[in-house]
Amino acid sequence: MKKVLIVFPLLPKYDIEFFEYFCQKYKDISLYITADIHNKSDLTLDKYEEYDFKVIHTKIKHVGPFQNTLGLSKIIKQVNPDLIIYSASPRDLGQLFSIVKRKITNKNFYVWSMFHRIGGPRFYSTIYYKFLGHVSNRVLTYSRIGMRYQIARGINSKKIDVIGTAIDEKKVLSISRDIQKENILKEKYKLKNKFILLQVVRLTEIKKPYFLIDMMKKLISQDKSFILILIGGGAMEEEIKNYVKQLKLSDNILFLGPIYDENLLSCWFNLANLFVIPTCIGLSAHHAFAYGLPIVTDNSATEQASEFDILSDRLNCLLYEEGSIESFVNKIIELKQNEELYERAASNALVTVKEIYTLDKKARNLYQSISRCFNEVAE
Repeated sequence: MKKVLIVFPLLPKYDIEFFEYFCQKYKDISLYITADIHNKSDLTLDKYEEYDFKVIHTKIKHVGPFQNTLGLSKIIKQVNPDLIIYSASPRDLGQLFSIVKRKITNKNFYVWSMFHRIGGPRFYSTIYYKFLGHVSNRVLTYSRIGMRYQIARGINSKKIDVIGTAIDEKKVLSISRDIQKENILKEKYKLKNKFILLQVVRLTEIKKPYFLIDMMKKLISQDKSFILILIGGGAMEEEIKNYVKQLKLSDNILFLGPIYDENLLSCWFNLANLFVIPTCIGLSAHHAFAYGLPIVTDNSATEQASEFDILSDRLNCLLYEEGSIESFVNKIIELKQNEELYERAASNALVTVKEIYTLDKKARNLYQSISRCFNEVAE
């Protein structure tokens, strides 16, 4: 059995789900993940035990805008892996030192990252990603977006593997609709005859919540049947609530806070007509599509994350012009008024995660990439 060590800063719930599936399917790989498991956030677990892979805690020390993952040399010596994959964070000095050490000692290593920076490229991240692309033995990216950035930096495309993004779509698809509960929610929140827009993300600056609220103000001025359901907490939750009150939109925008129970979330996804988010959609794209819910988001080349790969304009979503509230409003109204377009987008949304961007395909892509890495080591 081959030992693979993957160096991550954190280990969120969705990665746990993926790595567990990977290890259950590919039993010839013994997987070790390093991460700061004492870091507590909405995305992490309280404990990391009883999985088919081993989690090793790494202490991360923050130094200004950078961080230092401590003790990597000791962990590498302890695990003695056949293959090492670094998560390639430009801010992680500990990973950089470990990478340089392996390069100097002529030992193989591999890097796995988005390889594009949300918010646009900066000099340091561009140089760092280019450096990693050249010195590593193979580059693993989450998306075609990252691959294109690395190719533009001069990295040979044959050296790059696109792993993809996914959630456990079968888990979502297996949930039966609870019509009774949906009707109770519809009655409780006065949703009858409403066209329901849904967003399920943490309210943080990168998601542009102020832009979303401004869009709703314009949308409601044209059609009062729209209502926005916001699920998720986040650092900006209270100030966005105050902004909604200031604009007198409290009857049109409902805050439900964080919800982690998939059975309850399923009710809201099934009640909703559209999933809307200004930009940087993330894994919520997979989540919405698993419920056959079309998406409206922007076409930004710099603000969107790796999951933007699964979106196809006018096939499973509508993309509005970046920065244009009017375009955002028009796309939502178009999907409400054009039944044929809506049904096509809803049907293709479901196909996207059932047949194309699946958890199984992501696991297979990683396994094939790891196999290529092992072949390179053997050579």
